[in-house]
Amino acid sequence: MFDSSARVLVVDDTQMLREILVKQLRELGFSAFVEVDDGEKAWTVLDHGAGQGIHFDILLVDSTMKKMHGVDLIRKLKQDSKFSSLAIVFVASVSEKSLHDEALQLGAHSVLIRPGTVLQLKHKLVETFAKVSEKKVASA
Repeated sequence: MFDSSARVLVVDDTQMLREILVKQLRELGFSAFVEVDDGEKAWTVLDHGAGQGIHFDILLVDSTMKKMHGVDLIRKLKQDSKFSSLAIVFVASVSEKSLHDEALQLGAHSVLIRPGTVLQLKHKLVETFAKVSEKKVASA
């Protein structure tokens, strides 16, 4: 399962899509989330937060944004060991298959095809937490 007390960062340049994801997260019991509209802001929030002892457990990141696309953010995060336990769900349309593959190769734990339902999001979060947990056990 997943921990609904986890802190979530939602990154999407389309406000309506962010609102849909946040609404779905609320329906799943999540209450601690931050929303930003591009990858650069997400990096700033994650990096500054980590420097102040504030960590995020889950990143829901859009594929294409005006500033720093999702795959570029994932690439940057995976180069910094302080984000090794961050659960990453890449959010993209079905037509962006090459980006799905690239995101997974770079270290995303799952891909949510948009528009996704609450049940699809729940499934992806369960899948993502399982992968992160397996990684923690393997590295222990």
